[in-house]
Amino acid sequence: MNSEGPEASDARMAAELQKAAQRKRFYCSYWDWHNKPVKELGILSDFLKVLKALGMESVFTSLRQRSQGEDPPDFEGQDNAGRTIGIELTELVDEKTVNKRQVDRRLEYKSYTPSEAIERIEQIIREKDVKCYRGGPYQRIVLLIFTDEYFLEPLDVRDAIRRHLFRRGVNVQEAFLFYSPRPATSDDPCIPLKLVIPTSDIAKSGSAK
Repeated sequence: MNSEGPEASDARMAAELQKAAQRKRFYCSYWDWHNKPVKELGILSDFLKVLKALGMESVFTSLRQRSQGEDPPDFEGQDNAGRTIGIELTELVDEKTVNKRQVDRRLEYKSYTPSEAIERIEQIIREKDVKCYRGGPYQRIVLLIFTDEYFLEPLDVRDAIRRHLFRRGVNVQEAFLFYSPRPATSDDPCIPLKLVIPTSDIAKSGSAK
């Protein structure tokens, strides 16, 4: 039972808001928050609402947030077949622009060509696939790439990402690109990425048997 009085509660809230203000990011900050577990829980909650709107609410069940130090993955749960899965969250943002915007807030958003966007997503998938995932064993790792980057929203960029065949690794076998809510993506806030095993990898696997 929380015996904290109104004055103590208000002081705690004021301290939290002060921390947030001190660490405020001035670029791609829709989901930015100084408390990482709270931030990730909010992002996953938003994502699950989108899945529900798309008729996919039963894809993940019995979700549990893993404690800091237990990650990766950030969450674990079950799929609709009852298999244990891990969910890993990561942000697609240009860190150089983040740092520059902290100094000069007049800077514009970073631009992305379709090929640059695809290359960056491929890099993220590779980096996350080689991580050592704790707990489990997991049937698969689901990677949720969230982004507030404005120039990942144009139709030609989104269409290129949707069509591209990304290389599937050992751990990450399902991935989504999740946009912050804006008019351009209001009807299409989530792109399931196509992860495939390259034919060269299939040939190697067959020859090794």
